Amino acid sequence: VLLLAFEHFWHGEVVPFPPFLTAMADPEDAAEMFHEMATVGVSMAVCVTAVWAGICAFADAKLKSVKKAIAKDNA
Repeated sequence: VLLLAFEHFWHGEVVPFPPFLTAMADPEDAAEMFHEMATVGVSMAVCVTAVWAGICAFADAKLKSVKKAIAKDNA
């Protein structure tokens, strides 16, 4: 996340003074920015969330199998 924020700052898309997003200065640029946020930003968020959910499901399944193996060994 920090690398992405730095990349936006490096390319001049974010500035340390209002309105902070350089695309907000021109309404035409703002429309393009909102479109990019709606398409690329949302798809990135969905992808990251799906990967996170997959990792959580895998870890939960692995934990259950380890607990089952320990219970079987102790029985």
